[in-house]
Amino acid sequence: MYNKLLSIFEIKKISQINTIDKFCIISIFLFPIALVAGPAIVELIVFLNILCFIFRFRNFEIYINKKLLIILGAIYFIFVLSSLLSEFKLHSLKSSFFSLRFFIFNFIVYVILQKYKFIIRGLGIFYICLILFLIFDCFIQVIFAENIFFIDRQSKFVHAGMFGDEKVLGSFLIRISTITLGLYFWFVDFNKKNLTNVFIFLIILFLGLLFTGERTALVYFSLLFLITLIFAIRSKLLSIFKILIFIIIITLIPISLYVKYFPFQQTVIATKNQIFHNNKFNFFSIKHQSFSLTAIKIFEDNMFIGGGPNNYRKLYDKYDIFENESNHPHNMFFQMISDLGLIGFFVYLLVLLSIILNISRGIIKNNISLVYFSVSFLFFINPLFPTGNFFNNWFMAIGTFALPFMYAKIKEK
Repeated sequence: MYNKLLSIFEIKKISQINTIDKFCIISIFLFPIALVAGPAIVELIVFLNILCFIFRFRNFEIYINKKLLIILGAIYFIFVLSSLLSEFKLHSLKSSFFSLRFFIFNFIVYVILQKYKFIIRGLGIFYICLILFLIFDCFIQVIFAENIFFIDRQSKFVHAGMFGDEKVLGSFLIRISTITLGLYFWFVDFNKKNLTNVFIFLIILFLGLLFTGERTALVYFSLLFLITLIFAIRSKLLSIFKILIFIIIITLIPISLYVKYFPFQQTVIATKNQIFHNNKFNFFSIKHQSFSLTAIKIFEDNMFIGGGPNNYRKLYDKYDIFENESNHPHNMFFQMISDLGLIGFFVYLLVLLSIILNISRGIIKNNISLVYFSVSFLFFINPLFPTGNFFNNWFMAIGTFALPFMYAKIKEK
């Protein structure tokens, strides 16, 4: 059962594992906490795992898939080649060359999931406890203007909880929650009781996301909720009446909180004003549209291989476009074409299509875990909404974390 902790048998299994593999297992448990603690802790965990990989390469070698290795190698080669051919080589290489560390780390996670499947239940329990703790901490900040660690909220309408000045709590919650739901249905049956538990969890998650004031996280939640509804309706495990109750609750929460201090009001009004500023349509906002136009200019000047990974910040001032100053284009599609050109965009398109295909197959075959893992990665590479910097270490770490779970689930079938 999901509400039980690891059995004595599983704990005994862990005690018999070699020290290096045991450290890798602990790293997977602690990785979301490292994401909360900050990029420095993330880098430390990744670095130590790479050392483990080097010392015990033979233990990992048998899990290497040659076709996948060729694909990932080609992607990495494009990153580095684009940097080498760019105007700002050293600056770009710092992002492209060292991105290899996340390739290796995610491979280690995949291997551990293959070797020690019994940890999946423990991961699900641990992650859901962390998520609920962060949401509770956010609620404390909403009520008392500071969280349990005395971190002040950013404003009346923005609550970042443990993340302090960084407005990424919503992004963290939606991505890790989607992975956690995939883990949940990996080790429990898809039945009425478990599906009800998931809907209750989604209501709690929705309330937490609303108080973060992050628009993109709310859009992603809508997709997550829709997918869960599809599985619920297809399985006929929940009656239409119960499903309607969940939908009504999700609808009434923002309405009931609108009266007091709810960021939803601020979010909706601000979004409308930004998109339709002066009755003129903008791609999310004037700034976002400026970033996109600059990315197109960079692409036109470096059409084949792009301006180089993470070089937007070095190139934007060449173009006389209003409010285009930024570290990156704030959209995955425009970052791919500006940083990596046609070659990078072609690879990006193939990856995007393969993820969409995974989601479609998962829905058709009722493989709900695969769908959740794929959706979590889709949040990272989506071309339609504002995104973080692809080559930012924190964003790449949390964005690619769903990949080893997804691939492990595919291999299981």
